Amino acid sequence: MIKTILELDLQEVAVITGVRHTDEGMQRRLLDLGFCEGAPVMKVLTTRGANPAAYKVRGSVIALRSCDAQYISVEAPPI
Repeated sequence: MIKTILELDLQEVAVITGVRHTDEGMQRRLLDLGFCEGAPVMKVLTTRGANPAAYKVRGSVIALRSCDAQYISVEAPPI
C-alpha cells in the first residue's frame, strides 16, 4: 500500500517510492538530503501536533514539516 511519510507510525520503516514536490527548489533539496526512490526511511520522532517530524534516511536524521513531507510517497518494504 502506497502512502506518504506523514502516515508512518513511529519506528515504522518504509521504502521511498517517489518524491514529487511542487516547488522545484525544495524537490532538489529533498533529493540532496537523501529522500530518493528506493531509499529506506523511518519516522523516529514527532513533536506536539506532529509538525515537524524527524525521519532517518541514509544514516541521517532529518526534520521535515508536514507541508514538505506530504510529497514523499512510501510503501512497506518487501518481506
